Amino acid sequence: MKKSIISVLSAILLTQNLAYSSEVEYSGLVEVSGGTILGSDMFRAGGVQSGITIDEGMRDNSSSLMSIGAGMDATNDRFKFQLIGSYGKLVNGDLTSNVLKVDAAAYYIGSQTNKFGIGMHISSLSLFSPSWNGLANLSLQDSSAIVPGLAIFFGDELIVKATVDYVSGSKFIVNKQPVGVTLSSSTISVDGTMVQVALLYKF
Repeated sequence: MKKSIISVLSAILLTQNLAYSSEVEYSGLVEVSGGTILGSDMFRAGGVQSGITIDEGMRDNSSSLMSIGAGMDATNDRFKFQLIGSYGKLVNGDLTSNVLKVDAAAYYIGSQTNKFGIGMHISSLSLFSPSWNGLANLSLQDSSAIVPGLAIFFGDELIVKATVDYVSGSKFIVNKQPVGVTLSSSTISVDGTMVQVALLYKF
């Protein structure tokens, strides 16, 4: 998936260069991003394990995703293209997971200003080393997700970016169910609508 995103971005950039024959400015990027996924499972674990009463689960139907990363910005007089790789954490109640995110975005900025743009983006999320931090001894498999959405940005050197996305495919499979503990499901899903806000520095 990461190779696919890079290939798509390269093809778009080549196409717009041929179409508009305008000078492209390349810059580096640093990004700090925070998001909330609405629609996560209300997963619960309950029962008695080793004499301990278990009653725990996902805190609510929203998960938080924080990340920090770096990438590349390519801008001409009409379009802006960005490719960013980042590392972060997914958190919801007793569930946490490391996240690697690769995001490719294309914006239309018009010809009057390069400080505002609207466009589309797609992210690939690799959710690895998930852990259950409650009392239940749960083991979870790694997962992944695709996140397409709409994006806008404001600014030039210091950029504020906001996106509205849909997360799909992110299901953690429970490998082991402890004796005496009942689970509400054999998987934990964090699919749903996500809103993200990011601060980027272009250098």
